[in-house]
Amino acid sequence: MKNRVLPAAIAVCLMTMAIVAPMASAARPNVILVMTDDQGYGDLGCHGNPILKTPHLDKLHAESIRFTDFHVSPFCTPTRAALMSGNHPGYTGAYRTSSGRTMMHADEKTVADLFANAGYTTGMVGKWHLGDNAPHRPQDRGFQDVLWHRCGGIGQASDYWGNDYFDDTYEHATADNMQGTFKKFEGYCTDVWFREGIRFIEDNRNKPFFLYIAPNAPHGPYYVAPEWAKPYQGAKDVANANFYGMVANIDHNMGILRQRLNKLGLADNTILIFMTDNGTAAGAKFEGLDSEAVSGFNAGMRGKKSSIYDGGHRVPFFIHWPKGGLTGGRNIDTLSAHIDVLPTLADLCGIPVPKAYAPDGISLKPLLAGSNKPWPRTHHFVQFHGAAGGNALPPQPFSHSVVLTKRWRLVNHGDQFLYDIQADPAQRNDVSKEHPEVAKQLREAYKPFWANVSPPHDPGANRSGQSGSKPNRPLFPGLAHGKRQSALVVRLDPKTTQGDRPVDGECQTSRPLFFHASTMAIRRRETLGRRAGQGVDRRTGKRDARSLWQQSGSDGTETSRRPVRVVDLSLRRIRPGRWRLLYGC
Repeated sequence: MKNRVLPAAIAVCLMTMAIVAPMASAARPNVILVMTDDQGYGDLGCHGNPILKTPHLDKLHAESIRFTDFHVSPFCTPTRAALMSGNHPGYTGAYRTSSGRTMMHADEKTVADLFANAGYTTGMVGKWHLGDNAPHRPQDRGFQDVLWHRCGGIGQASDYWGNDYFDDTYEHATADNMQGTFKKFEGYCTDVWFREGIRFIEDNRNKPFFLYIAPNAPHGPYYVAPEWAKPYQGAKDVANANFYGMVANIDHNMGILRQRLNKLGLADNTILIFMTDNGTAAGAKFEGLDSEAVSGFNAGMRGKKSSIYDGGHRVPFFIHWPKGGLTGGRNIDTLSAHIDVLPTLADLCGIPVPKAYAPDGISLKPLLAGSNKPWPRTHHFVQFHGAAGGNALPPQPFSHSVVLTKRWRLVNHGDQFLYDIQADPAQRNDVSKEHPEVAKQLREAYKPFWANVSPPHDPGANRSGQSGSKPNRPLFPGLAHGKRQSALVVRLDPKTTQGDRPVDGECQTSRPLFFHASTMAIRRRETLGRRAGQGVDRRTGKRDARSLWQQSGSDGTETSRRPVRVVDLSLRRIRPGRWRLLYGC
């Protein structure tokens, strides 16, 4: 037995030395992080898809270390927030894809901040989806060279007018031009992202760089040149030929990227990661969000994008770094997640993570080094705060969540379901009655997670379980409990006021007056035009000041049916669960 243990121990030691040695040298590794949009675990040939051809990604898979139980969030923004910060999305404030919940708290630090402060040149191309305006743009979050489209997809409301995936206009910002300049680029969007990513690499080849390539493909609308979709048109079990064509185009560009890294002599000392942001959107046909694939391929999993079943959040994660010994096509089946990327990259590159970051994730470096020591994570948590369509807001504990271990999945979705994922990877058989003690244990494990991401009782309290770290914050960014918050003040200029009571008069504002929180909403009652002063009071028919209706009940019921002309708008908590609209001069 001793003779067997000794060679194994030597092998682990040598592997660890191979990973540690490059960090001690002067040549720090470059980092390229590629994350595609809406491509699922089954949308790869190397994962068993019998139709989709992805030869370049298959090659990367064969040469990389692969995490086979790697989880993200069920859709776009939350995954991006976790990837950038190393924190659970609910803690960052960016836990949905619209309605002001796409922005991380202003004090949240990112992986780009970390690398920039360590002397790396940082770049980003593609989809950001964590805020369109300062201080939430990528150039405000540590990226020094940025080419990006706004909103959650090309052609959406805040994106540049007329963009349609081909020959589009994107914003280019640099450290010397934080405001950014819109430029028109020739070609298909994915081709542009990779081409400009390679331009960034070439410009910074002689110094360490961190590059985040985030294609918007294969997110809908499913536009791609016909030659990419043609091989899949009319094929049996292909749900969307254009979707497959978009993935094939990404694969082609990954081949170009790796070829260029080799020609530049950078491939050996570049950490290259490939992952996706959630389950498939159109790689198969489903009945709703949570079924198994009715037709097409989903790697035997149940659920798609926006599902809390495994098909919605289990994704590919390949990491390749020849100089660091991360090659050879080895699988790691330890439970891991998007929140682990920041601490892992920092660890591999020898960058200390300041205490202010306090990431929820943990470094995967010991696993990469082949360590057999007990893994500190026993559970992971995925929660779709508010559920698909936002029909379960405000977020509640356990609602639309799943507690994960290596063996179990406790799904809370309408009811509670327990699945043995090892025996039942399709999550068909609820075994909660057979294992009530497991369900109880997993529910208890969930409670500290909820305490970390939910609105705290004490806004000055330290983050749960981490003494001296950054303070707790509510799920709703910008809300400070019990305090008037200047970020929520909308100032209007009335012609006349009387004390603290607004009276008749013209009011003007440069932005739409709308706010929505968990227990209070202010909405424009009348039909309004887009410009200031376009309000119409339905009772009088006059176009005058904007009329607002107050809602303060925890159930969203109207408690006042009189119009309120607001001069200085803010919120104050009057007791737990209740908020009051304050207005005055």
